Parts: sequence; structure tokens; C-alpha cells
Amino acid sequence: MSEADGAVMYREYEPPQTDVVRCVWTSTKVGVQRVVPDGCMDMIWNGESLFVAGPDTQAFLTEATGNTVGIRFQPGVAPGFFDVPAHAIANTRVSLAELWPKEQVQRLADELYEGNPGRKLLHSVRAAERDGFAEAVRALVAGNEVRGAADHLGITERHLHRKCLAKFGYGPKTLQRIMRFSSAMELVYAGKPFSDIAYEIGYSDQAHLSREVKALAGATLTTLVQDAAVADAPMQGAAV
Repeated sequence: MSEADGAVMYREYEPPQTDVVRCVWTSTKVGVQRVVPDGCMDMIWNGESLFVAGPDTQAFLTEATGNTVGIRFQPGVAPGFFDVPAHAIANTRVSLAELWPKEQVQRLADELYEGNPGRKLLHSVRAAERDGFAEAVRALVAGNEVRGAADHLGITERHLHRKCLAKFGYGPKTLQRIMRFSSAMELVYAGKPFSDIAYEIGYSDQAHLSREVKALAGATLTTLVQDAAVADAPMQGAAV
């Protein structure tokens, strides 16, 4: 079935500035959905209420009601914006009203009811700022420099772990594991052969990749591909 026939139930839109927000996404999926770890936190509007998705360390099963819109922050950004340590809401979803004044949440909900929820959600997080520490850690993790990260940043291992818990929801080693998994899944959804992905991302072999996917996503690579319906699009002109 083509996209025109309605097959694409999940879609990501690239915002004008990607240093704080990774993407705006929309979903028309209904029923139990599997959300896999990606190192990010999201603010989500399901048509009735606003909530924040904390960072996951394993697959999170959620009941999707269709016509859902979300803002996905770059890893490490959302805790500063919402003023909540990431580990405090890891592997869970909390009402935005628990983090923001209820009057502010109600005003935003009223605006979202009027239409263009993606753009309005994006506008609502315009005050979010880049996090230099989070960016530095992500760069070190991406370069496989976890062991020397604390020395590179001029802090102790304990301080690094504590700050990573607050920014990402878990320590640097787990962050590396999840970021590698997330990078692998991007290539999986793009249709690249599993064996090539394992080599490119740094797994020892395809079996190693498969084990990590099963551990973090709770499903096989084949199942994840079959369940996925993903498309990317620029934010400009998108009716979200």
C-alpha cells in the first residue's frame, strides 16, 4: 500500500532548528504500540491531554488513540526545559500539568484544539536551550570515548554518572548502548541489510545486533520492521 493509500501512520518532520528539537512527529496509529529507546524525551498531545515521555531503557508499550502529535527533544535537552531530572521520569509518562502550572497547560491545550498542533507544540518549546554538557557527552559517546569521558570533561567518574542521570536518565555506558541501538534502527528502517548495519554501527556481528535489539526493544529486527510505518519530511509546508 502506498503512502497515498494511507499506509504511513507515523511521520517525522524536521524543524527549522535541530540543535534543541530533533523532530516533530505525528501518528494515526491505534492500539498497543511499542516505543523503543532512543535517548530522547518527548512532549506529546493525544488530542485530549498533554504529557511528557521520559527516557526509556527498554521497550515501552503504550495505548495509542490515533491523531497523536509530539515534539522529540535532542538527548539531554528536555530535563533543563522542564526542570526535572531525567532519571526521575525514566521509563514512564507523566502529565505535563505535573511539570508546568495547570493554567499554562490548559492554555496550550486550548490552542491545540484549534488546529496545527505540531506547529503550536514547536512554538511552545521555543524557550528550550542547548545543553553544552549533554552535547559534549553525546559527542564522546558517539566517538566511543566513554572510558575517558570523565577525564576529557575534567570531572570525576562519579560526577559524570550523576550528571548523566540528570540529563539522560542513565549513565554514560547505557547512553552509549542506547545511542548505538538507535543509530542501528535508523538504518534498519531505511532498509539496509542487517549484516551491513552490524558492521557499520560497531556490533561484533549480526547476532550481536539481534541480541541487543531483542534486549532493548523486546522484539526481533524482523518484527520491528514489519510493525514500522515511518516517513520523513521537512517541517516547511507540513500540515501538522
